[in-house]
Amino acid sequence: MELLGHAGGAGSYHAWVGFDKKQRRGVVVLTTANDVSAEAIGWTLLQRLPLKPENATEFAKEMVGLGFAFAVDKKTQTLLLTKVYPKSFGGQAGLSSGLIIQKINAVPTASKSTAECFSLLRANGSPKVRPELVNPERKETNTVELTRGKFLTSG
Repeated sequence: MELLGHAGGAGSYHAWVGFDKKQRRGVVVLTTANDVSAEAIGWTLLQRLPLKPENATEFAKEMVGLGFAFAVDKKTQTLLLTKVYPKSFGGQAGLSSGLIIQKINAVPTASKSTAECFSLLRANGSPKVRPELVNPERKETNTVELTRGKFLTSG
């Protein structure tokens, strides 16, 4: 797929148009409802993913990765999981937002930038990575092995 899309609107009028250039297909979504996202519905349909009630506000997207997002916590300067996709490898391993990534493949993350940590997660192009995670509430440390792969962000 090679997808292009654009959304816009004013007041209660919302529109989205998207195209799959390789498959020569298009989707148009028009709505006057303020509680749904024309963009979320459009992207979901364009990717030929099943349309479910949750897709009215958040679009499903097929991604490749470990299944989590992270950022450096401004207060503690630690690498923190900010989102975990339930149907990803990270979600299936029981990861949750709020966990601290202390090490990646035995390399400490302290004083590393987000970009450096991202690079560690993709080190050597290997599909497997071993983050050491700390649960600050339970004061527990756990190392898990995750495999990079395809997953849906919702649905």
